[in-house]
Amino acid sequence: MIRHDWWPDERKIRKYEKLGNFTIETYGSKFYALYEGDELVCVTVYKIGAMEVMRKLYAARKTG
Repeated sequence: MIRHDWWPDERKIRKYEKLGNFTIETYGSKFYALYEGDELVCVTVYKIGAMEVMRKLYAARKTG
């Protein structure tokens, strides 16, 4: 794998709308973790995947 000097060493997560007690954080060097409080819910490859899981879980808990 080619590593370019202009790539940032740390990935940054933008501030997204907070949904309940869910948070998204980096997990290792390539993945994103979704937490509910201190409990790990899932690990995804893409940040958008973690966001979608967060939205669906929040909606399910809100309605039921």
